Amino acid sequence: MTTANTPRSQELTFEIDGPKITADELRRSFGAFLDVINEVAREVSGIPHSVDWIVSSVSTGSARIHLRAESISKILPTHNIPDLLDTIQIGFQIIEGTSTRPSHFNDSALRKIRELASIVNGGQDGPDSIIIRRDGQINSVTTKTLSNVDSFFGTESKDWGSIEGKLTGIFERGGYKLWVYDDLLRKNIPCQVPSELLEEVLKAFGKRVSVSGLIRYRRGGEINNIVIEDFEVFPDPRSLPGFDEVRGLFRSAD
Repeated sequence: MTTANTPRSQELTFEIDGPKITADELRRSFGAFLDVINEVAREVSGIPHSVDWIVSSVSTGSARIHLRAESISKILPTHNIPDLLDTIQIGFQIIEGTSTRPSHFNDSALRKIRELASIVNGGQDGPDSIIIRRDGQINSVTTKTLSNVDSFFGTESKDWGSIEGKLTGIFERGGYKLWVYDDLLRKNIPCQVPSELLEEVLKAFGKRVSVSGLIRYRRGGEINNIVIEDFEVFPDPRSLPGFDEVRGLFRSAD
């Protein structure tokens, strides 16, 4: 616990735990967390890129990734970094405890928090907890987080983004469409396919893919559908690195 005379740290820790965490679940959950803190930093500073997040260490057991924030802009100087981290930590605390939108948490940040909460509440043998740590303070992402984020979105909305999953169906009904089954959200997402991507899409049937474009959200923040602008096929998941290999990559990056 910090006191008035204790310097505030410039570090955040992301922690995910569960009986079995795949490399894909780690990558997607940590990616969503990075999206949240980058959006908050953008709202605080008013510019797209004011902070670099440096991986200071990675711990096994429950997967813990320790990040150190470094200023790369005079608009958000080093001495203001602890204030940014306070804003992030307090924001997670507010979202978990109330249905009040935290300061500097825009719609994109909230949707990524919803994604985090959906990942941790997916059931089965996957992740069962996600925790954000700083200076001895602990905030969890839970089903209550999911419910509170849903309350922020009273109307349908649109935003650019991406989803990942297995291409499970292709059909023609008022234009070409496909189903992408998102393993973490446990649901099929309908996607509209432009004709110029149709041949590439047909070859990818049954494979894991990433689709990006304009996402339409229902009231409550759930994805309704996506109009595809970019399409990527992933390699066979059996060829993806395990956690120890991912940990080695973080060490190399550091």
